[in-house]
Amino acid sequence: MKMEMVKWTKILGFHNLRKSVNLLKSRTGRELGALTFRGKVKIDGTNAGVRLPPKGDVLGVQAQSRTQDINPGSDNAAFAAWVAENEEYFENMREKLDLTTVIFGEWCGQGVQKGGAIHQIGRKVFAVFCVEIHQEDKEVRSIVDPNLLTALLPDHPDVYVIPWEGDDITIDFLDAESLEQAVEELNKRVSAVEAEDPFVKSTFDKSGVGEGLVFYPTVTGVLGGAANREEMTKMMFKAKGEKHRVVKQKKAVVVDVAVLASVDAFVETFVTENRCQQALTEACGGEFDRKFTGKFLQWMAKDVLSESADELEASGLTWKQVAKKVQEVSRNWFFQNA
Repeated sequence: MKMEMVKWTKILGFHNLRKSVNLLKSRTGRELGALTFRGKVKIDGTNAGVRLPPKGDVLGVQAQSRTQDINPGSDNAAFAAWVAENEEYFENMREKLDLTTVIFGEWCGQGVQKGGAIHQIGRKVFAVFCVEIHQEDKEVRSIVDPNLLTALLPDHPDVYVIPWEGDDITIDFLDAESLEQAVEELNKRVSAVEAEDPFVKSTFDKSGVGEGLVFYPTVTGVLGGAANREEMTKMMFKAKGEKHRVVKQKKAVVVDVAVLASVDAFVETFVTENRCQQALTEACGGEFDRKFTGKFLQWMAKDVLSESADELEASGLTWKQVAKKVQEVSRNWFFQNA
């Protein structure tokens, strides 16, 4: 029986998280109060994972992209080929852990994307940010602490653990002053990473643009060990620098969702050059070939829909109203470049 694919969670923006906190208060009367977060550099590559069944299981090591299983014959930026070449490394981990495990990271470096510091290193590497352990009682525990990940992952010249970047930041979502101070600080941090990717600089001694930051909640025990996946992922958020944003907005971090005046304004905000480039990598393996048109359009529609629910609601729009225009503009972009 084939091991079911385990997808990495979709990480939304700060304003989406703030809305979720407010909804929790209005629906349950509960107030979360101040939450503390810590960030990691968001690496500019393609989401990748390796699934490890328990030892003795007839299923083998399985490579995956963000959306599907991959293999050397149907690959994503040659990640599955690399996993196959290093099968012994992952089999050794499988023997050690003896539980269903998924290693999540960013497959990045030369030829995966373009424009960022990581693409100057002259090769491809697997930058790990999380290992998920699927317990026998079906609970999924997520390990994101870099020290624990380093201890868990055997040494390998192509495997790196993304470290924490910067100090903790505490945010009281119910206090306007706290929110204002947090947004100012978060935007400063993202700007600094965009100016110089600290992970790439310290690890590979290459200077260049960083993509942004991903922030993890510390209140769920994330920094002290393995956290419940559901508890952790619902409070994560990301913030990208201007050069990597897939949503058109002035700042990396904003407090409120955008209110968009029309369908055209919605499409201009969400069908951006960066999102289209990401779709090209994730859905088409980086190839401008018209045979991938359907995959490209499907990826764009799904990605925009998953990230825009709050903006649609705030703008009084529905997905049915905007979907056709999203597809039209996405198709035009693909055909103009294919």
